[in-house]
Amino acid sequence: EVLKELNFNKNQQLQVHKELNELKYISISGIDLSKNSKYGKFIDNLSKQAILNYREYVILPSITVGQAILESGWGESQLTQKSNNLFGIKADNRWNGKSVNIQTGENYNETVVASFRAYSSIEDSIKDHCEFLNINSRYTENGVFESKDYKEQEQALEDAGYSTKENEKGEKIYADILIDVIKKYNLQLLDHKAQLNDN
Repeated sequence: EVLKELNFNKNQQLQVHKELNELKYISISGIDLSKNSKYGKFIDNLSKQAILNYREYVILPSITVGQAILESGWGESQLTQKSNNLFGIKADNRWNGKSVNIQTGENYNETVVASFRAYSSIEDSIKDHCEFLNINSRYTENGVFESKDYKEQEQALEDAGYSTKENEKGEKIYADILIDVIKKYNLQLLDHKAQLNDN
């Protein structure tokens, strides 16, 4: 719509989209995000499911992939390796599936052993993440699904209690950490792609 308002012709619009596409491989973190890199492959492998889930559950793809990076350490965490659980979702009394017990950090300097959900695939983990947010009323009450962009949505997730992560002063820091991950790895471009296809 912006390009049309600026009276860009078809060739100019194609050039802009081509250059936007190339931007996703340039990271302010210095990490190679090309499709052949470990990091690029991880993002690419989750993107399709994250975009599909956005259309059904209204969780922005940048949030889904950003949380997966943060919570699973690029898919290399002990929890993810043992259970395909990308998001650190615990197995409470509502969970009927398999579970694993893993030691985890809860606050600034505290660790506990907790029971986490186990999945047969990464795709199941991504889908359950979105379902988990949708069925828990605290996420609706805190405006997660009303959010206009990833910054608003992440702050709403933190306000709803998704993570108890705190700094040494006892201040909640999960939203700031996730926003930084999204910016570092150009994940907001996934939102652009998903929203472009919605129009």
